[in-house]
Amino acid sequence: MLGIDNFKFIHLSEVDSTNVYAKSLILKEKTDNFIVIADTQTSGKTTKSNSVWDSPIGNLYFTMAVRIGKDYKKFTHLLSFLVALSLVESVKSISNSDVDIRIKWPNDVLLNVKKLSGILIEQEGDYSIIGIGVNIAHHPKNINIKYPTTSLADANINTTPAEFANILAKRIIQNLNFFINDNFKSLVERIKPYMYNINKIVYLSFNNQNFKGIFENIDSNGAIVIKTDSGVMSFLSAELTKENFI
Repeated sequence: MLGIDNFKFIHLSEVDSTNVYAKSLILKEKTDNFIVIADTQTSGKTTKSNSVWDSPIGNLYFTMAVRIGKDYKKFTHLLSFLVALSLVESVKSISNSDVDIRIKWPNDVLLNVKKLSGILIEQEGDYSIIGIGVNIAHHPKNINIKYPTTSLADANINTTPAEFANILAKRIIQNLNFFINDNFKSLVERIKPYMYNINKIVYLSFNNQNFKGIFENIDSNGAIVIKTDSGVMSFLSAELTKENFI
């Protein structure tokens, strides 16, 4: 069973990307499980290859590199759900009980229906590299960004990057143990109550096509299941579009 003591913490004042740094460390040293935290990034990675995660000092830039047994490697594509749940639970643990925190499928964490964080899961050899950016003190205010954003500070949730990193790391480890010792179906049941717009009409984009339907479920593979006028459809890699925020 994993514990926080199984992870080495590495703190950097500045780095190009915590994920890139973690990969280089793995390739160079083949080290044990570790967590990288940086005060700022110059080229923070996002899920979009041509974009950079805005990284002002005061927010959290966090990468966890963890070896997961080979029997579970086929489930690594589901780690983003686990991480999103861990983020939600971490925020709830330091805020009041009625905080409006939810997950926009598949892994965008929303606070007051605004994006709070970014998650990027990558693989390097035997390691899963879990990259997370969390808006602790600041958030992008550019009116041209795709979705509205927020920070913990905007919601009067007071913490520091170091404090929240410790809370988040422990929660991810706890959920990894649950995931490894149980199954993903049980994890899905824990995620569903936090899913944004479940049982409501949603709009999706997939392969340059747009779809509209009722968000009915998440299946055991992590796919979103919607009921459209043409029947029930499931998507593993579609995008919930901006119309869902209107």
